[in-house]
Amino acid sequence: MENVLPVQEARPESLLARLLSQPVSPPRAVRRIIVPESDGRRPERITPVVNNYFPPNDASFNYNEWTKFEIKEFLDQLIHDKMLVHAIMCHGITGSALYSCFLHEEMSENFRRTVGYSPGVAMKLRMALGNIHNEFYGV
Repeated sequence: MENVLPVQEARPESLLARLLSQPVSPPRAVRRIIVPESDGRRPERITPVVNNYFPPNDASFNYNEWTKFEIKEFLDQLIHDKMLVHAIMCHGITGSALYSCFLHEEMSENFRRTVGYSPGVAMKLRMALGNIHNEFYGV
């Protein structure tokens, strides 16, 4: 008689194995700018924040109206890597795009991956701009 190995039941793949086997698509570029009050609802409170951070010199709390110079000044205060600041500024960020690029949960993650900066830098930017956002919108 031949040696017969026992038959094992087929087990479904784990979720992790299925996710790892799926092809990874590159991050998509930010295509739509989201302004907090654009959908008619009250803007949400951003948490956590850095409570001792204020807008750049001569800039208002309304970050939607910041100029490119004020945005660069904001980034320079928080990011000490000039190449990274330059990489972010190359995307032509305007004041009205700050919410999408740094505060909106999904779009800011997409922007972070597109530019290539770390989650730590993203959190630092979100916490600083979040304080300004909360003060401006009174949330």
